[in-house]
Amino acid sequence: MAFSIFDIFKSNKVAAKNSTPNILSGTTLSNLTTISTQEGVMSISAAFRCVNVIAETIAQLNGDIYFKSGNFKEVKPDHPLYYLLFHRPSVNVSSFVFRRQLVYNYLMLGNGYAVIKRDNDMNIVALELVKEMDIFMSEDKQVKIYVDKKTQNKYDSSEVIHLADIGYDEIKGESRITKHKETFGKSKASAKLANKLYSNGLYIGGTIQYPENIQLTETEADELSSRIEEKYGSVDNAGRVLVLDSGGKFDQHTNMMSLSDAEYILGEHLTIEDICRIFGVPPFKVFHFNKMTYDNMEAMKVDFVESCILPIVVQLEQELNYKLFSLKEIKKGYSIKHDIKSILRADVRAQADYLKSTFSIGKYTINEMRAMDDQMPVEGGDTPFIQVNNYMPLGMVEEYAQAMIDSKKSNMYIKNNEQEE
Repeated sequence: MAFSIFDIFKSNKVAAKNSTPNILSGTTLSNLTTISTQEGVMSISAAFRCVNVIAETIAQLNGDIYFKSGNFKEVKPDHPLYYLLFHRPSVNVSSFVFRRQLVYNYLMLGNGYAVIKRDNDMNIVALELVKEMDIFMSEDKQVKIYVDKKTQNKYDSSEVIHLADIGYDEIKGESRITKHKETFGKSKASAKLANKLYSNGLYIGGTIQYPENIQLTETEADELSSRIEEKYGSVDNAGRVLVLDSGGKFDQHTNMMSLSDAEYILGEHLTIEDICRIFGVPPFKVFHFNKMTYDNMEAMKVDFVESCILPIVVQLEQELNYKLFSLKEIKKGYSIKHDIKSILRADVRAQADYLKSTFSIGKYTINEMRAMDDQMPVEGGDTPFIQVNNYMPLGMVEEYAQAMIDSKKSNMYIKNNEQEE
């Protein structure tokens, strides 16, 4: 009979018949398990980093409340909602933590919920996060009631801030974990196999051959398996001598997996990139720098903001504007706006080039640019400038142009008089 030493790593009974050992049998890659829980996904480093970088990028955004006045928007920092949204949504959490957790629930569960708390005068006093909710529709397909799964408290749709990931309908989002559980399972499986390879020294083992007249019962085979596992089943016992009786012969197998294949599995390059695709995060954001250069990293950073961060921020702004402002305020032009450009401030060179080009056409004043870097205003810094030959205030451009015209006319008059003389 033949007994595979590798079978000691399996939980199933040892077969009495000859068998060929296979490093994938009973392990993970051949029988992929799926992962559909937050804990399982967040134990994968690439997934954890993707969720973390999206949630914290949005959480750190600055913002303002604006009031539309004619063709312009004025900042309204004295509005009661400003402190609530950008400083302290509730006594328990800061603005950063609130938005980070809201986006985390959105990414992991498919939906992020927050309940709007009001006082007796219907003034908004807090925004409180809720992990999961059931949604009940009315007969006309309108959202009627949200029910907190934990407390069973019921809320009208106007009382709930709801971020919904893309799903099968427009009301409730579907979890990315559920949609791509096989991909996350593959990553987890690769990690388990890597641990198995390391713990077994990338060594598979061999088979024990007995003469045909020796027939081990299943109980005897189990006992042999237990003894081998106890004495030789760990890296700490590597190199010990195996002693067999009854004419048993140990036939060592060569390594069935090349080191290059093992390195590929341990690297998990394809799995990391798959996870990045699921969340819309460029690989360098999870510290995967395969074939990365500074130039394409900068391009991918801008794409990350435009294709990943901006859609979530727009949905959040639209939900906040609709649920937090009264109808009267909405008609007056009140709105909440986040400063997306602040994400790109780390690129100092690009920021400097942008400010230089916009300053030269009068888009920003000196004090407006100083405010972007939290610097105090300077005297005379509220006047827009435009570049002609040199920079000058916009109010003097017409005067300058008229002076240039008069100068040319004067030169032409002098030249004509000289020719007549």
